[in-house]
Amino acid sequence: CSNDSVYGLSYPILNRFCLQILSKMHHKVKWLNLELSSMGRFLCCTNYPNLNELQNK
Repeated sequence: CSNDSVYGLSYPILNRFCLQILSKMHHKVKWLNLELSSMGRFLCCTNYPNLNELQNK
């Protein structure tokens, strides 16, 4: 694992996913199962008004 990746996802790809995809569908998310190392990034990028369950791998 290099310093600029999170389990195979580079930070630019992770940031793009958060900004371009999650920002458009955040209101539909009801459940997340995230790697602990990327959980903060996903939770801070947008609000999840319908999030009912959060798990870590």
